[in-house]
Amino acid sequence: MQNKFLKSIPNIITSSRIVTAIMAAISFIMGNIPLAIILYSYSAISDCLDGMLARKLNAYSELGRKLDAISDKLFVASAIAPSIILGNYIMLVPLLLEISILTITACNQIHHINPRTERIGKFKSCFLFPTVILGLIGTKIPAFNLLMAPLFYASTVLEIKSIKAYSKQKYLSKNDIKGESLLDTNDNLEEKEEYKVDNSFTKMKKQYMLLRDELMDYLTNNNYCYNDLTVNKVRERKR
Repeated sequence: MQNKFLKSIPNIITSSRIVTAIMAAISFIMGNIPLAIILYSYSAISDCLDGMLARKLNAYSELGRKLDAISDKLFVASAIAPSIILGNYIMLVPLLLEISILTITACNQIHHINPRTERIGKFKSCFLFPTVILGLIGTKIPAFNLLMAPLFYASTVLEIKSIKAYSKQKYLSKNDIKGESLLDTNDNLEEKEEYKVDNSFTKMKKQYMLLRDELMDYLTNNNYCYNDLTVNKVRERKR
């Protein structure tokens, strides 16, 4: 029972991030900026915390993977939307890029491709979250826009690379991604492809061995004798 509760902790943290993201946006709109910053900061930090706990407790699940994706998008939307409303139109760039990633993921699911989190996607989040937070604060305190500029550039580059990575994802069945690390990369896919090639070669080798044995049986039953490279009919049969 205790073990089951421990494995549910990452999902609890992820679910709380959904709630705090909404509360942070409401707090900022109502003018309570310190509380909004605290809630946004918690949402950003907990994104790393739940993944770390999931790996440590081996608590991977399909529900947790979906909750993590939903909470990330909701967090970004809750910070970008007020920024744009308050006149920070540069936040349209990460918004459009995130919509592109979401669209690619949805298309992959339609085509029976189970999307997984790419490592580049996690790196992107590490830069994107503080970018949108500082962009939102910059609408009230312009000096924060100077801190946001380098993060904005880095997150934009990583978002573009994430779009390329997600668009190249190949088909994976649910059994393939069950229990898989959230930081799975294309390198792991290449290893799986190599395993498939080796497995195919093994099957071909078995088929060759079977055909060879059948040929040998046929030659033996028909009074053929064979050496290393030649097959000669038994001469005694002609007598």
